[in-house]
Amino acid sequence: MSRSGSRLLKDASNFLLMVGVAVPPLVLVARLRRYCQVGGEDRTNYGSSAFALVSSLATSPSSFLAPGAASCELYLSHPVAFVNLLYFLVVDVGFYLVYVLQASTWLIDPHWQLIPVAIAAFWFTHPDSGGDRAVLSLGLVVLWAARLLHNYFRFLGVEKKEKKEKKR
Repeated sequence: MSRSGSRLLKDASNFLLMVGVAVPPLVLVARLRRYCQVGGEDRTNYGSSAFALVSSLATSPSSFLAPGAASCELYLSHPVAFVNLLYFLVVDVGFYLVYVLQASTWLIDPHWQLIPVAIAAFWFTHPDSGGDRAVLSLGLVVLWAARLLHNYFRFLGVEKKEKKEKKR
């Protein structure tokens, strides 16, 4: 395989990995949205504290991934704790594992733009979202992230250009 073909394959696999990290939280939230309020039926008991729910989920981690009473209650009644737990698992644990496997921390860089958008989208789609305020907040976060992502890719282009000039 040629050097450019090898580089293209590596860039494509990195892109898939970068996008793939966002898929599990999206799937989990979509499943919880469908499962936790089926036809107006509430599947929570609203009696537990966020700490008790996180503790019960810690003793049985699979219950966080499979919709059930504890995960529904955490999602609906304690959304701040839910988002923090979800992104602790995805960002802290997930990115650490990728770092260990790749011996590189490059993956976290583009996610500084994507994670705030994902969290804003979570709040936008949450059953307790605030209507117009949620739309405005999501729009502003998306604009900010687009600007930051543009600057990130522009910086990468400048960095590649400088490397080519140094080789000459």
